[in-house]
Amino acid sequence: MKKVYLSLISLLAVSGFADPVVSNIRASQRENTKLVDILYDVSYVGGSNVSVTCEVSTNSGASYDVSAEHFSGTGYGVMVTTGADRLITWNAGIDWDENYSETMKVRITAEAPRFTDNGDGSITDNETGLMWQKIAKVNDYVSSFQSISTAAASYGTGWRLPTREEYQSLRELGRTPALPAGHPFENIQSGIYWTSSLMYVGGNSLLYQVYNVITGEGGDLNYQYQAANGWAVKSLY
Repeated sequence: MKKVYLSLISLLAVSGFADPVVSNIRASQRENTKLVDILYDVSYVGGSNVSVTCEVSTNSGASYDVSAEHFSGTGYGVMVTTGADRLITWNAGIDWDENYSETMKVRITAEAPRFTDNGDGSITDNETGLMWQKIAKVNDYVSSFQSISTAAASYGTGWRLPTREEYQSLRELGRTPALPAGHPFENIQSGIYWTSSLMYVGGNSLLYQVYNVITGEGGDLNYQYQAANGWAVKSLY
């Protein structure tokens, strides 16, 4: 099996702000594979989680020219726990197969976290000011729009079904489900989710748009009593 030959001579740590701080980066290619394990330490005085991305350069950091997308591990994504020996695994066999360079660099960027786990079953999206239920299901799939809407409101003041645009604020296409890497949400359902976005009002008919959390696609073909999933959200500002 051909090796990727990553000569990680100089690794650059970058923080998006004064805090968080990334340090002690080291990397190695797994023997007889095209997987690269990247370890680093990260600290953040503002909390216990950070958002982490990774870039790869073939020219000593003059540019980060590899279209590297296939990262995994608990050290990558939007809810990385701070501490030592955070792990990112890069699948160079997909992103950079049959290539060679002796001037590789890796850049790790840690920023204030996008999501905050509030410890009460809710998650705050710091980018949008929306608070979501951590469990992405408010009732059974066979429920009607009205029962799902009532279930979402039962969480308390301000809780409701999201609009389609609010669902789309979480969208990251190319992932399954279509949510940010390392997202903190649980119990993601297959199929469509109700939105509170009206598509049509006519006579006694109220037709609501839907959203597919798995594919990241919106849809217009649904009816007031069609079976679908539900999620609860509320605006903080």
